[in-house]
Amino acid sequence: MQIAKNANAFYPTATASELTLSVPGAAAALSKAKDGLWVGGQIEITDDGIRFAPNKLNQALNDNAEPVFIPLASIRSASLGSGLITKVITVDHEGGEFHFRCFGAKGVVGELQRYLSTR
Repeated sequence: MQIAKNANAFYPTATASELTLSVPGAAAALSKAKDGLWVGGQIEITDDGIRFAPNKLNQALNDNAEPVFIPLASIRSASLGSGLITKVITVDHEGGEFHFRCFGAKGVVGELQRYLSTR
C-alpha cells in the first residue's frame, strides 16, 4: 500500500506557539481551540504504517505537534466521519485514536479497510 497526501491531523495536546500568539487577534481566535488543534502536513500510508509529519509552517505555529507513526499491525479499524469540506478519518489503534482529514478520504478509508480485512 502506498498513499501520500496533504492532510490535517488532530492533535489534542497541540497549542499555539509564541509566534502564533504574537499575531494581532490570534490569541482571541485561538481561545476557542482549548481541546487541541488541526495541524497541516503530509500523511503517508505504507505497508509499514501511517506517518504524519507537520509541514514547516505548522511546526512554527504549533507546539506539541510532533510527527506521528502508527504501525499498521497496531491498527484495529479505520472509519469515515463527517466534515465540512473534507471527511475525517478515525484510525483506532492500540495506542488510542488518530484523526486526520484529507481530500479523497473515502478512498483512503477503503484502502485501509481492505488491508485490515486481509490480515
